[in-house]
Amino acid sequence: MNSSISKILADILQANSNITFYTFSNADSKTWIMPQKNMCTAMNLYQPSGIKGKWMKNYFPYLYWIKPLQKRLGIAVNQYELQLDIKKTICRIFHSDAVDFSIFCGTPSVHQKITIQISNENKILGYCKLSDKEDIKNLFLHEQKILGMLKEKEVSQIPECLYCNTLKDNLYLFIQSTTKTNHSKTLHNWNDLHWNFLTHLKEKTEQIIPFEQTDFFQSIKCLQQNQAYLLDSERAIIVIAIDKVLNHYKNSTVNFSVCQGDFTPWNMFMEKNQLFVFDWEYAGLTYPDYIDRFHFFTQCCIFEQHFDAKKIARSYLIQKQTFSEYITNPDFQYLCYLLDIISRYVNRDKGIYSEAMKNSLKIWIQLIFLLLKCEK
Repeated sequence: MNSSISKILADILQANSNITFYTFSNADSKTWIMPQKNMCTAMNLYQPSGIKGKWMKNYFPYLYWIKPLQKRLGIAVNQYELQLDIKKTICRIFHSDAVDFSIFCGTPSVHQKITIQISNENKILGYCKLSDKEDIKNLFLHEQKILGMLKEKEVSQIPECLYCNTLKDNLYLFIQSTTKTNHSKTLHNWNDLHWNFLTHLKEKTEQIIPFEQTDFFQSIKCLQQNQAYLLDSERAIIVIAIDKVLNHYKNSTVNFSVCQGDFTPWNMFMEKNQLFVFDWEYAGLTYPDYIDRFHFFTQCCIFEQHFDAKKIARSYLIQKQTFSEYITNPDFQYLCYLLDIISRYVNRDKGIYSEAMKNSLKIWIQLIFLLLKCEK
């Protein structure tokens, strides 16, 4: 766990001998802190993709007391309570005298942040994200703005920002509502609910706008400017792809809409046969329609199926017809998505990549090569 996350935990937690928590990590150095009380509800914060993680989510709430199992899983046992100032803020926001909480310490990256699930007994009330970094504060402010705009445009099945402010000592908080329950399900396979959500988002937010004024154009130009953070062998293919996209849209007027930016199974859930989507930190206002479809597909291939670029390309060709039902030119849209996602993380990490990010960058760039190769 990095020093920034450890410092925040020290700032928000205090010892309490009456409330027991279990701390565990996975192979990707992600860490969770789960309470013994109402653990089944608390574990809704845990969104595993692997078999071991799914076992942990389903069975640990019933087997946590077995000490040999705790030792085998590397689980630490501690007693915690929220510090009074943050507890008062959360209780005030959710109009509750007492709250339970579980903690996810974030995905290791330059944008790593803590997420707290807030509940009362078996009812999930909402989520609180925390960071002491200025750039993550800006992400919180961006998400607050996006969610406010989407609410004005009557986009449904999204959270509401309840609080976005500095608490103390440069600790930034973002608190949101949720409709998630213990019966909510995570959908790992694409279906009509996903298409329906993206169509609803498109219809509510689409704009007719000059291409050079779009967020997508700015993303492509940012990638042009940050090529130095790529390997020499990668730049040539990126230049070709950028030129193709810019020449396609040059001096044109486009009909673009909001892109959620991280449309993956772990940022959504199904409740009463409706899809609810959260974590809008990376959302953009003006992007090609349905570009989120490619993020869901590609990230699931990388992180859940552990595919390399060639396997992802083969899987895409098999499913391509289903993309075409909503997307006029899926190959070109996929190229647009890949350039945008590379731009985001190259600009964010500026050459200092984790091993997971190096692997993702390699796959994304190989996919661009394969898409361009298919066109010849």
